[in-house]
Amino acid sequence: MRVRLSIFAIVLVVAVNAFVLAGVAWNRSGEPAAILELTERELAMPYSRWSGRESTGVSLSIRQADQDHEWLGRDKLAELGFDVDRYEGRPRHDWRALERRVFVVLEFDGPAFRALRAEREARLAKAREGLESGETNRKQVEAAEAALERFETAESRLVVIDAGEEASSLRQRYPDRERYAVMRALVHMHATSRPGQESEPVVRGRVGRLLPGRVHVPRRFHAPLRRSTDETRNAYDAPPRYRAVVKFGRRAEPWLAGIEPIPAGADSETAAD
Repeated sequence: MRVRLSIFAIVLVVAVNAFVLAGVAWNRSGEPAAILELTERELAMPYSRWSGRESTGVSLSIRQADQDHEWLGRDKLAELGFDVDRYEGRPRHDWRALERRVFVVLEFDGPAFRALRAEREARLAKAREGLESGETNRKQVEAAEAALERFETAESRLVVIDAGEEASSLRQRYPDRERYAVMRALVHMHATSRPGQESEPVVRGRVGRLLPGRVHVPRRFHAPLRRSTDETRNAYDAPPRYRAVVKFGRRAEPWLAGIEPIPAGADSETAAD
């Protein structure tokens, strides 16, 4: 009996591995759906140091830009399959966590990112104006200046701009393969209130975790990644230390196709070229 169970377990493991490898091969077959050249701003190392031994489990976390998902309103959530009518207008305590797996569009360093930059610039301008009128203080201005500087230097330039239940329709809507990528993600629906109308919550959505949220680093790319990171964790607001080519396949799943160090002293614009 034990022998049979052992054989069954081995066969099961082999079958699962074969299925996974077949899925990876199919995802990477044909022409990539998107090819993005990202940097550490978008692909962060989720660990503090390299381990003392070679590891086959090294991965980079895919980072979205810090944004409000204002486009994820009632109509869009209903389009994504959420039962909006069931929850809209109900008290907050009647709500529970609601989420769905959908496809989202990631725009890289495009109009959406420039709009986010304009928002930060407007906040700084408002803080400086308030300093003259006494509505803000020097620390608030310095905080706004630091936030804008970090945004320009280290903020991810991947902005989620759209979502849908079918990847094919989103790819048709956003055909530029060097600007837009389609991935799976979790979208959450929650209750929020407008100022002065706390008793009338409305539905809003936000994009949560990308699926997958990490990109595996093959062993052949360990050496350039080591040279880039110098075995230390990057500072919170430091410029990126490496650039990487990421391809997206038929299953809307990314893989790492290349990585190289960014020369020390290169500015953000140079790093992105």
